Amino acid sequence: MQPRHPWWRTTLALFPLPLVWVAQKIGVSPYGLLAIAGLPSMALALLTPCDERPALKGLPLWVASGVVALGAIGWVMTPPKMPDAGYVLLPGEMNSPEARFYRNYQEVLRFAGISAKVVETAEEIPAGSLVLLPWLTAPVQHEGAPSFEHLRELAIERGWLVVMVGEHTDMGGVATRVKAVTGQPYLRNNLSVPLWNTDNSGQMRTADIRAWYPDAMLNRGASVDVWSPLNRVLLSGDGWWAEPNIDEWLWVGDYIWQPSDRHGRLVMAATADEGRARWVILGDTGPFINQQMVSDPRPAARILELASLWPLFLRDVGLVIVTAVIAFGLPAAVLVGAVGLVVAVSLIPGTSNDGPWRSVWRQESGFDERNFNQSLLESPQLLTTEWKLVRPKGPLSGQLPAPEKPTIIFGLVDGELSIGDTKLSNCKRLGSLLTDGILLMDAQACKVVGNAEILVGDNDEAAILKVGSLLMVLDQNFLGQKAPPSNRSWLETKLNAEDSEPTTKGGKFGN
Repeated sequence: MQPRHPWWRTTLALFPLPLVWVAQKIGVSPYGLLAIAGLPSMALALLTPCDERPALKGLPLWVASGVVALGAIGWVMTPPKMPDAGYVLLPGEMNSPEARFYRNYQEVLRFAGISAKVVETAEEIPAGSLVLLPWLTAPVQHEGAPSFEHLRELAIERGWLVVMVGEHTDMGGVATRVKAVTGQPYLRNNLSVPLWNTDNSGQMRTADIRAWYPDAMLNRGASVDVWSPLNRVLLSGDGWWAEPNIDEWLWVGDYIWQPSDRHGRLVMAATADEGRARWVILGDTGPFINQQMVSDPRPAARILELASLWPLFLRDVGLVIVTAVIAFGLPAAVLVGAVGLVVAVSLIPGTSNDGPWRSVWRQESGFDERNFNQSLLESPQLLTTEWKLVRPKGPLSGQLPAPEKPTIIFGLVDGELSIGDTKLSNCKRLGSLLTDGILLMDAQACKVVGNAEILVGDNDEAAILKVGSLLMVLDQNFLGQKAPPSNRSWLETKLNAEDSEPTTKGGKFGN
């Protein structure tokens, strides 16, 4: 039974706006705001009959046309961009303490599967490019670094898509530099805190239909200000709050919510178009520091995808299609097909960034001591080697096919493992053990029968062996964060000497 005047639906749909505004004014916590904002929507769902079909036929044509026209005007003024190439500018002095977060950045980009070139000067960057500025907190610029005002002029002249990575409380003058490039104070002078004060971002709202990566290291940065209806919000967090800068250099916040703190839905990434240029402002450096990009580059790659605005554009086109199907009362099969098509097309910009990182990634935090990221960062050779680095997610057993390219596997054996005519069996755990100049972290030794080159151990107790183009390291934490530099050096030496004469010299463990 349809109500004669369904104004109550409209009221419930719009009621969260004044309700949340009042709740913020009286100092309701971020967690309370989340609950309050959802209550009207829950009531609307409960009061709507479950067998009622969407009724859009009664929507005046001029209203529907007006909404579509406004959306179209917005996209005409801020069209999607597909950059011709990607470039990275690191203006900071590489001898400064912060430089450790950007060391070997070109090699890191390659390892992460992100196509971009690190350049020294802005003049090298052609028109229509994506320009990443991940290090805007550097207090000292290297000799010859371009001024940020000059960067602004070049970006507008050459139609760049400029991605600027910020940090909390104007650290190192980052908010000032963002303003120098964009002409507006888009980066707030505060410190953002995620819901529940976690070390990762948690679930966030993204501008497209795909879910965000909740384990992303995007947390204690600065929130982003939105100055125009044409600014596109790329990332925002519900239940976040931001502590103000008290202009005390020793103080970076206590991560305890106060009623006076900005809170609710904080914008952490947004875009703004000016002339031919597009500015993209991200509030936290976390996804773009080298340690995190080696560990899990998906958040960084996702932000670069969103910066083009193609995912947002396809989302809006899909919403128009689905709404039209409902409005014209087409059969349910057509609606399901339309939704499926929209979802499929919306996933096109989200093609995964394949790179060497994928075979090493085990869904570990960048701060997990089992992660290989710190050891890899110390070795440009391992970041760029033609050898494929593999960390299996579980023990190996049965038959292991011969790899198509030279491969190093860091893993353990469960029962027996055959590699061609070579068989590994009678395996026993060694734990942590210093041997042959390296420190085995969480290792295993196996009896080896067949044509294998024993590198550490002997045929009865082998911990590292080479079978053809496969180097088998029976230690899943061999390059972990607690591993000594000698492990990395040993591996680099073996890779350099891969064409040398094979040897089967070794010794019993502990000798």
